[in-house]
Amino acid sequence: MDHFAATDVPEPDGWDAWLAHADALTAADDPRGEVIRLEHACDTAGGDRALLAAAYTDLERRLGLDGLRQDGSWTFTWSRGHLDGARFDLAEHTRPDRRELSTGSWPTTRTPRPPTPPTPNSGKAY
Repeated sequence: MDHFAATDVPEPDGWDAWLAHADALTAADDPRGEVIRLEHACDTAGGDRALLAAAYTDLERRLGLDGLRQDGSWTFTWSRGHLDGARFDLAEHTRPDRRELSTGSWPTTRTPRPPTPPTPNSGKAY
């Protein structure tokens, strides 16, 4: 199951296209389909927000993102079955390590390398 495969994501307005998208995701065994339906229920019929939060937590687990939350450093925001944003905040227990990093007292194990020149016609801006 490839949850990151390209899908035709509807425009954000209106639920009809999103519900059709949810059906297509569900047919492809993609758990985001059910999450979209739960979010629709919350937005339109007073659905259970705790159930929606649990569904997003399960989705994060299925996508392998749950390990990033374990120390509280990562925060993910979701909308209609898709990741809207990810934010990283250093965990409080890493404060002593950050102090060492800022003073440069950690040993350097990486040797700086010159930048790699862009390949011709790569289409990417460097």
